[in-house]
Amino acid sequence: MGTKAFYFDSTLKYGGAKYRPTGRGFVMRHEEFAELFRFYAGSHLYNGAPPFCVALRTWQDVVSAV
Repeated sequence: MGTKAFYFDSTLKYGGAKYRPTGRGFVMRHEEFAELFRFYAGSHLYNGAPPFCVALRTWQDVVSAV
């Protein structure tokens, strides 16, 4: 017999999601690349650019010091 913490931990480690049919089916449609990029860039690329630049500059400093 497990505790709630055990089952919560197990769900996080191994996954516990199950498909629950809703009767709505799957939505499949093709979007233009520009549309997908516009949505993706705002949440990923623009936020990741400053840390990438810092990492790149740090790497350059380490390589040039050797």
